Amino acid sequence: MSANEFRTALKEADERPVGTIVHIGVGYGAEVGAYRDAHPANIVLVDARAEIVESLRLREDDAIPTRILHAAIGATEGPVPFHVLAFGDLSSLSDANRAAHAEYPGLKALETVTVPGMTLRSLLGSVELSKRCSNTLVVDAPGAEAEIIDDLAGTPAAKAFSLIVIRASRAAFYVNGKPARDLLERMRNQGFELRDSWPSSDPAWLWYGFAPDRVRAAAEAVRAQLHVAEGQVAMMRDVLLGKEP
Repeated sequence: MSANEFRTALKEADERPVGTIVHIGVGYGAEVGAYRDAHPANIVLVDARAEIVESLRLREDDAIPTRILHAAIGATEGPVPFHVLAFGDLSSLSDANRAAHAEYPGLKALETVTVPGMTLRSLLGSVELSKRCSNTLVVDAPGAEAEIIDDLAGTPAAKAFSLIVIRASRAAFYVNGKPARDLLERMRNQGFELRDSWPSSDPAWLWYGFAPDRVRAAAEAVRAQLHVAEGQVAMMRDVLLGKEP
């Protein structure tokens, strides 16, 4: 997904002002310029590799409040092993499986380092997400996408995002990893619909853009209102019939 495609996606996500942009697995920040061009209220950049985090901090722009975190987002809080692979974009909390080695001949771990682990719920609990703005979540966390999506379920912050962009692979390349079709189904089950997809620099991967399924949300709101109304009618009927509440 190019910087221009990110600019367009941010512009089309919502008519409200751009609020907070959270990017998990930001790498060296090719998209950060597009984020700044959108004039967001805040930017949160997260990466598991210490050298990348240091590089990002050296290029901070004081014009927009930017928080840069050294962490691997997944299922665990606290120190976790992170596998740095020869193909940097594939580095992960999880071990690469046979499909990955078949797709990428010569793939090997350069080193395994201990990094701070954090769950998505914990991360978002420390991030300001205004409901009056259009907030964006970008996830580029090979092998941990399903854990991140599942952690989003039931989190109040989930409803605060107008746009969620996830990079996913056509096949599962990690032990316990999930392919794109599985991740798309998980997002649908959480009330998000696929709005668009974009190519990545690796043809085995695509970027997928999701937005809240407003039709589904409206239907659920109507069902909730009907449930309340039915309860009120039942109470009134009991009063009229002289029954104890």
